[in-house]
Amino acid sequence: ENIQPQVIFPDSSGIINFETRELARIEIHMHRPVNPGERLENTRASRYSGYLIAGGKGGKLPAGSFLDTGQGIFYWGMGAGFIGVYELVFIDRIKNRLWRVNIKILPGYFNKKTKKNVHIFLHPNTGLLIEN
Repeated sequence: ENIQPQVIFPDSSGIINFETRELARIEIHMHRPVNPGERLENTRASRYSGYLIAGGKGGKLPAGSFLDTGQGIFYWGMGAGFIGVYELVFIDRIKNRLWRVNIKILPGYFNKKTKKNVHIFLHPNTGLLIEN
C-alpha cells in the first residue's frame, strides 16, 4: 500500500510530536538520502548522538533501541509495555543541529489504519519531520 508522506511541524517550543502504537518499529533518519539505500561516506563514527530525556536530564536511549552514530539512523523495535511519552533528543555534532522528538506510544492493536513500521526523516534546516 502506498502511503503518502506526512509533514509534521514542530510545536511552538520546537518539539516534533507524533503517535504510534506499542510493538511498532521506528526508524528516525537524521539525514534524508537522495537515493534509496544511500549511505553517508567519510563520516565520523561519533557524528550523531541521542538521548532519552527523563527528569530534565539526558540519559541512555530506550531499551531495545540503537543509534548508528555515523549514519544518523535511530532504530527502535519496542517491546510490549512501552506505553507513554518518550522525549528523545538527537544531535548532529558536525552541522551543529539539534532535534527534539516526542513519541507518544498508545496501547492497543494494529489495524489497517495504524502503521506498524514508521520511517521518519528529520529535515536538516527546519526540524520538520516527514513520516512515511
